[in-house]
Amino acid sequence: MSERSSKIMRVVVGTCLVCLAVGIAAAQQQTIEIRNGTVLAVNGNRVVVRGPEGVKEFFVPDDFRFDMDGKSLSVHELKPGMPVMAKITTTQTPIEMTTTEVREAKVIHTIGSSFAVRTKDGEAKKFSAKDIEKRDIVIYKDGKAISPYDLKKGDNISATIVTELPPQILTTEALEVFVQEPPQRKPVRVARVQHQAPPPAAPRQLPKTGSRLPWIAFGGLLSLAAGAGLTVRRFMIGG
Repeated sequence: MSERSSKIMRVVVGTCLVCLAVGIAAAQQQTIEIRNGTVLAVNGNRVVVRGPEGVKEFFVPDDFRFDMDGKSLSVHELKPGMPVMAKITTTQTPIEMTTTEVREAKVIHTIGSSFAVRTKDGEAKKFSAKDIEKRDIVIYKDGKAISPYDLKKGDNISATIVTELPPQILTTEALEVFVQEPPQRKPVRVARVQHQAPPPAAPRQLPKTGSRLPWIAFGGLLSLAAGAGLTVRRFMIGG
């Protein structure tokens, strides 16, 4: 192969590689049009929008700008309830989401971030912790985001709950199992070892220093002394 043919071949291969790379990049990017949508939730670069095609979650790049009544807003400036119309170029496919509207529902039980509510028509719905924590969108109430950890049994809520999976409808039996309180652990009794003080040491007995014999000898000496005194006295009187 001549040098000229070799150069032509390198140019052709390089052009093919560039076209292939451009084609792959174009295949990864897609332009998604949001028409007559309403923002339901914002979590970082992910926006949940309700539109004519349903509820979807979009990944919006940081450099993208929304035109809101002449104002240019980034994804981080969006708020729930805002109307939105835009064409977003992204590399991620929108995720189909589920929104559950609860009106004047009462919280009947909570475990961690899992919770169940009873609606006005008496239906019990359970929202799983995995789904809620995975989306990290949680609940929107009165235009403000609240965490399921803030919910308490007996709370009355009217909210739009955004999840990837629909809530589970609880039967009476399933509800009884869900609201059952975990068994309380019995307190472990720790045996206390009482350290008894050692008994006091018996007083040391002193050895006996003597018996009665010295006293008897002493008495004998006194008697002898008394007798000797009487003898001397008689001798002096008689003399």
